Amino acid sequence: GRAGWRAFARSRKPSAASMREIVHVQAGQCGNQIGAKFWETIAAEHGIDAQGNYVGDSDLQLERANVYFSEAAGGRYVPRAVLVDLEP
Repeated sequence: GRAGWRAFARSRKPSAASMREIVHVQAGQCGNQIGAKFWETIAAEHGIDAQGNYVGDSDLQLERANVYFSEAAGGRYVPRAVLVDLEP
């Protein structure tokens, strides 16, 4: 029942040690335009510039950047995303 679902949901909450990773999927012209703005916002919130460099000033920003970004060579952060263009 409902009580069982709440217990399951509480047991599934991530702890700081097991933070989740998100893969963002966007498709088509509209999806890609909205997705581009989404990534601008997420990058700014996490202190990451347009080249993927961390320029923030908070340890918390950097700690949580791995939810949306993968760390690549040279310490640069790359969005974890799949972009699909539907035009031929």
